Amino acid sequence: MAEGRALLKKAYLIFVLCLIMPAGCGMNDELYMPDDLTGVQVSVSGAEVSVSGADSGSVGKERSVLFDEKEYEEKRLSAGLTPDRLEAVKQSSRGLYYFDHMDPSLADLYAEIYVILEGHGSDVLISAKDEEALGDAFVCVLNDHPEIYWTEGYSYSRYLKTGKTYYTLSGKYTYSPEECEYYDEKIRAATEKLLSGISSYSGEYGKTKGIYEKIIKNTVYDKDARDNQNIISVLIYGRSVCQGYAKSVQYLLGQMGVECTVVTGKIKDGTGHAWNLVKVDGEYYYLDATWGDEEYRSLNGEKAVPGRDISYDYLNVTFEDIKDTHVADPDIDLPECVATDANYYVEEGLFFRDYNEKELAKIFKKADAEGKDYAAFRCCDDECYELFKQTLIENKRIFDVLPEGSETVDYTTNDRARILCFMF
Repeated sequence: MAEGRALLKKAYLIFVLCLIMPAGCGMNDELYMPDDLTGVQVSVSGAEVSVSGADSGSVGKERSVLFDEKEYEEKRLSAGLTPDRLEAVKQSSRGLYYFDHMDPSLADLYAEIYVILEGHGSDVLISAKDEEALGDAFVCVLNDHPEIYWTEGYSYSRYLKTGKTYYTLSGKYTYSPEECEYYDEKIRAATEKLLSGISSYSGEYGKTKGIYEKIIKNTVYDKDARDNQNIISVLIYGRSVCQGYAKSVQYLLGQMGVECTVVTGKIKDGTGHAWNLVKVDGEYYYLDATWGDEEYRSLNGEKAVPGRDISYDYLNVTFEDIKDTHVADPDIDLPECVATDANYYVEEGLFFRDYNEKELAKIFKKADAEGKDYAAFRCCDDECYELFKQTLIENKRIFDVLPEGSETVDYTTNDRARILCFMF
């Protein structure tokens, strides 16, 4: 499942890096340490923090090394961290959700991290003011850039020289640049195949629906899937978990020019989870392709609809629709998500504000003509929903709107979202 940013930040808060002064404590640092410094190497991956060379149960060992600032500045430039390149990254990042909503003071660090990860950089001098800023910027880069699939974490070294603190960053890479060339080609081919036909869909809603369907139809939920925290799992292997689903939705919609980002948090049982925030026709909605996968729903004890592989209950929904089941990490501001125009049931004419048997009959007739033996629709409020349940289920009027010849019927209810699905 998704690795929570909140846990990552918590790890930073409880992890104390103790600087041990050399012999002569109380004397002027510059007199005893003109070139030497105390350095600590730390490795960060998800919510786990470890210190290189640490004794069991201790915070960490420190080492005295010679730190040549000029040498690191030259290495920084050779790694691509030039003023022009960093400015170009910042300009191109405008419009990406995390870049736009993070603390503006992190912009330079964000650009540095992006360039380092892009080039598989190691031990590169960065402008981080402290470990928390480094962690925040790193999370924002990965959440904005699902195409960086070869990075699962980072390590950093902290140095103190004449009262000034320096940080260098190394990415934790799962694949080498040579291996990435192979995977990049595979991703390009898979992307072209998945996007075929969707570009002709009408508007941003059509593209969002198309990607939602493609991801679900071509992915099997598998906790043991390889690379299940990135897009490789979905685009190449077709097996993943929520993080892979969400990052792949983000990546593919980004290829089509639809604004989308990953949201991480927890579901009602406390399990970590990832889903998406998408912008359709100027309004924000939530989208959860994992929960739209009927196979996943069956694995989690929900009643499956025979013959249906996709549930549209989580395509372009409001905060109100998912507030009881999805709790986002509080690390970044999220919009209210109150619009309903691009919700699946509204867009597809499956949304009712009052009871209408004639329109219901049309829905079931259309489903039957398409070879489906089920149909779902949504009610506008609780009063309308209760009326539909009483009329169709308790009073058995469902048989008045089903296709001719239907003798049996089963149904599922989603009381929270006020959705009824009948299988006939």
